[in-house]
Order: sequence, then C-alpha cells, then structure tokens
Amino acid sequence: MTRRAFLGIAALAASNPADAAGAHPDIRRLLDRLYRTFSYAPQQEPDWATMRACFLDGAVFVLEAGAGQRPVAQGIDAFIADWQKSLRAESGKPGFSEWIEQAAIRRNGKVATVDVTFGARQPGDLRARQPGLDSLQLMQDGDAWKVTSFVVQREARR
Repeated sequence: MTRRAFLGIAALAASNPADAAGAHPDIRRLLDRLYRTFSYAPQQEPDWATMRACFLDGAVFVLEAGAGQRPVAQGIDAFIADWQKSLRAESGKPGFSEWIEQAAIRRNGKVATVDVTFGARQPGDLRARQPGLDSLQLMQDGDAWKVTSFVVQREARR
C-alpha cells in the first residue's frame, strides 16, 4: 500500500468519529429506552412490550453460555418467555437494575454496531458487580433504529 493510500484511509477513518459523545442521538435514544426495560422494581417485571418494540422482527438474542454449554441464539419472544419463566420461579421477584456505563457506536449508513459496557445490580448485592459487555447490531427501519442481534457477556459478581 502506498503512503498516499494509507493516509487516505486514515483520514477517512478519522473523519467518522463514530464514538464521539452525541454523534448518534437517535441510536442513543434506542439504547437508553432498551436498557431502561431491563430494570424493574421489586415485585414487578420488565416492560416487555417496550423491550419487544426495540427489536426488528426476526432479531436474535444470544446469552453467554455457562461452563460446559454452548451459546444458543433465540428470537426475542423466546428470550422474553425464558426471562418470564425464571422471574416467576424466583421467590419474591427481588428487582433488578441495569444501566449503560459506556456505548461505542459505529454507524455506516443504515447499519450500526454498538458495544455497550453495562453495570447491573440486584437489591441486596453486597458488592458492585463486574461490568458486562453487550454487542448489538442495529438496522434503520424507516425513521427508527431496531436491534437485529444482541449478544451478551454477563456482568459478574465480584
């Protein structure tokens, strides 16, 4: 590669500050709305309808697999059904909070990739949890952004 070609590529990359704060407010609004749905008060459940509305039909959700298990992709409806089942199995529904600590957004036309570092806690956690990482693919659907895939590396208790 010539020096001129390299400098051209470097200039192109530098001219698209995808991760700059406030660079993609429409995508950030989707992320904020989605992550609010992951939080719920004790004796309550997440806002399933708003959560579902953040995903494009056919979107996939992949949770980090446990030891000795393989990750499995599932649709948003199956993900929600599994979460509802686990909440109903818990005694007392203790509540849960999840928030975005940092979001790196890279947009290219009608497609975006987002890496979210998130924090989480349940009432009664004695120590802060280690942050988790979510990797999302988004697609612009008309005027709205929708999640097409959501891959999770869970937060861990310290």
